[in-house]
Amino acid sequence: MSLTILDAGTQIVSMSDYFLCIKTASTLKIYRRDTITEKTLLKSIACDVTCCDHTLGEIAYTDGAQTGIWTYRTNSISSVRNVAGSASPVKGLMYISGALYIIRANSIHKYIPS
Repeated sequence: MSLTILDAGTQIVSMSDYFLCIKTASTLKIYRRDTITEKTLLKSIACDVTCCDHTLGEIAYTDGAQTGIWTYRTNSISSVRNVAGSASPVKGLMYISGALYIIRANSIHKYIPS
């Protein structure tokens, strides 16, 4: 599939040399980038994504109040609970040195998997 033209109403929410994450009306589509102009669909997740970021092995996304992580190696989705910050909406997601940070209006929370 060519990267030169995106469908109307789509929005790129995260991109690197390895992955391309595109938001459509109610779906997050995760593509592996094969070349500069070619991509392969890996996963479609039914959600209205508001924030997205990724590493080489996983993609974190937020759908309103819910945050999820899709793992490339296992093709699995896990849910992230951020009870301490649940009173304010997620403003962004960021990976720093492989660790996921959830950015809220007045706080930043580091995700530590159990």
